[in-house]
Amino acid sequence: MHMSSRNAAFELDSGRSSGTTPIGAVIGIFVFIISIFLAIVTGSGIYILIGIALALFLAASIKVAAEWERVIILRIGKYSRMVGPGLFSLYPFSNRRSERI
Repeated sequence: MHMSSRNAAFELDSGRSSGTTPIGAVIGIFVFIISIFLAIVTGSGIYILIGIALALFLAASIKVAAEWERVIILRIGKYSRMVGPGLFSLYPFSNRRSERI
């Protein structure tokens, strides 16, 4: 029962992970830095709270499909769409990736 490296990689990353991508993390950090700047300029701490919430939402919702992949998006368990290569977004609590094809 020998598995090729391609099949092993596919089984390890079946699209069910809920982690953030590096680009999502970078965008989230950028939004958080802007919120800190706004809080300093205006003197209101509410911008930090808004920035934290927005940064976490963006970091969790931005995903990347590789050039050779197609990703099936499910919204509340039903087929929503299929996205091709590149950036795509998910609503963190209602959408999820089904499989990478």
